[in-house]
Amino acid sequence: MAYIDSFKGQNWLLPPSIRDMIPGGHVCFFVEDFVDSLDFSEFDLVFVGAGRPAYHPRVLLKVLVYGMMCGVRSSRKLARASRENFVFMYLAERLCPDFRTVARFRRDNASFIKKVFRGTVEVAVEHDLADLSFVSIDGSMLKANAGKKKYFGKEGLDKLDKAIERMISEDVALDELEDELFDEREEGLTGVDRRDLKRIVREYRERG
Repeated sequence: MAYIDSFKGQNWLLPPSIRDMIPGGHVCFFVEDFVDSLDFSEFDLVFVGAGRPAYHPRVLLKVLVYGMMCGVRSSRKLARASRENFVFMYLAERLCPDFRTVARFRRDNASFIKKVFRGTVEVAVEHDLADLSFVSIDGSMLKANAGKKKYFGKEGLDKLDKAIERMISEDVALDELEDELFDEREEGLTGVDRRDLKRIVREYRERG
């Protein structure tokens, strides 16, 4: 049987541009533009002075907002996606915030994240950029609005606020639960050197 040739082990002739790997109309570009338009001057006042440099809040906010849109909400999964998923890598600006940084930012800035996410949803739905399936938390809360894909009235916005507040509360609770269940290791990382992984597999095969 003939197999399609792959390119394992082949180096790039030129460093790849992550942006070029993402379809032009991808919703991540909307998230990027929306977050980049925000005023972060209050955060600048918090982080002024000496000390270890912090991740810019726009980086963490892009990761969190897009994660809420596509159902990747655990801080561990978001940290892993920022290393492995090129859409998240693009939004994270090639940085790799750890899961504790993501969790702490979400916990400490819940009201700001809620406001930003509500704004992205309003604009996205108004211009038919996305549907509302990602915020239909209880199955019926936003059902009528999600089907119409149109701008919300006051009642719809009130429901949206409650849905987003519930999402963020659940995500913070999930982070706390995962802290109790798992160790300090980042999700997806074995903590073992690549050469040792090869040895482990080789020894297993030799036993057979």
